[in-house]
Amino acid sequence: MSADVAAVEAAETAAPPGRLPVRSRLYRYRFGLAATVCYVLTGLWVYARLWVSPAHRLVGDGQDHQLFIWNLAHAARSVTHLENPLFSARLNVPDGVNMMANTSVLGLGIPMTPVTLLFGAQVSFAVLGLVALAGTAGAWYYVFSRRLVSSRLAALLGGWLCGFGPGMIAHAPGHLHVITQFVLPFIVLYVLKLAEPAHPVRTGVILGLLVTYQVFISEEMLLLAALGCAALVVVFAILRWREVRTLLPRFATGLAVAGAVAAVLLAYPLWFQFLGPQHSRGLPFVASTFISDAWAYVTYPGQSVAGDQIAAVHLASNYGEENAFFGFPLMIVVLAGVVWLWRLLWVRVLAITGLIFIALSLGNEVVVKGQLQHKGMAAFGVEVTPDWAKAIRSYIVSEAVAAKKDEDAKVKTASK
Repeated sequence: MSADVAAVEAAETAAPPGRLPVRSRLYRYRFGLAATVCYVLTGLWVYARLWVSPAHRLVGDGQDHQLFIWNLAHAARSVTHLENPLFSARLNVPDGVNMMANTSVLGLGIPMTPVTLLFGAQVSFAVLGLVALAGTAGAWYYVFSRRLVSSRLAALLGGWLCGFGPGMIAHAPGHLHVITQFVLPFIVLYVLKLAEPAHPVRTGVILGLLVTYQVFISEEMLLLAALGCAALVVVFAILRWREVRTLLPRFATGLAVAGAVAAVLLAYPLWFQFLGPQHSRGLPFVASTFISDAWAYVTYPGQSVAGDQIAAVHLASNYGEENAFFGFPLMIVVLAGVVWLWRLLWVRVLAITGLIFIALSLGNEVVVKGQLQHKGMAAFGVEVTPDWAKAIRSYIVSEAVAAKKDEDAKVKTASK
């Protein structure tokens, strides 16, 4: 051990808790700081072409990018003019638009108001794109390093995959609400904490606040996270029911508190979304058409170094929906890791849950390389997209689908 390291550790031992020297604190969190730098640099690399001139460039096909620029401008205007951010009369004139029924990202746009006012909504989008990817990776690194793994390197790589995986990069050009996932790891963390004996009420309050904030970022991603947590809990309960029975009272207590907190805070916004002016009903597309081609799991995403954009897009609904593209190497690593660590309970729970969601992602009929093979979940009597699922997804649908046909008009409106 070097003299410098010994000196730092000696200072940590001698100093009272909470009063460690700056050098000691930096040493203690050196790996976390290094991970943060890596994530930020990777985020800058992803958006490098946009950052050359964020006020004059668009990413992807430009449509979603312009939509979110308008949303950020709307959020800033609602702050400066003290208007209701849940509604806008500047689209779909004269009826207006229900912003709660849209991917309006008010949870991002309102805090970014100073940046939007000083530098414009285009710069706010560029900043939020970087924060979304790097922040999601950093949040998962924190959860992994504190709860799941002892290796900081493993936590760093896991955070990197969660923040910059194929699905995230595919959505990065325009789906700001999808890539902003830095709240979700903490929601998962506090769901796990509900099983701990200490402070179930406090844990429930924090979880309720996190859920409330996530609603104003993306209800779609909150729904997927909730389904994932529910599946993990069910699988764990099946494997270890005796242990689960003893945890149920405090878990249910914390969950009830979280639900109560979120219900109180979200009562008006959700009423406005489902019953307010210009609320939307139904879907403008057939939900069952959004499935994963089985071959996509072993195919490189189109925007990766080894990917083929033309070949990849034929396995997805469009280039922005390449969610399941992991490639052969990564799938082999995952399979080998599961086999090697199968003795660990949490690996079995994650593996079984992952298989369930892979099966659900294939839809009612299995498609391989664009060709229908045979019945998928429908063969087992399971309808992947029943009416209730379509109803849940209906609140995600943006009434700005029609407005997106005229993006130039939206940009001009946002600049006024």
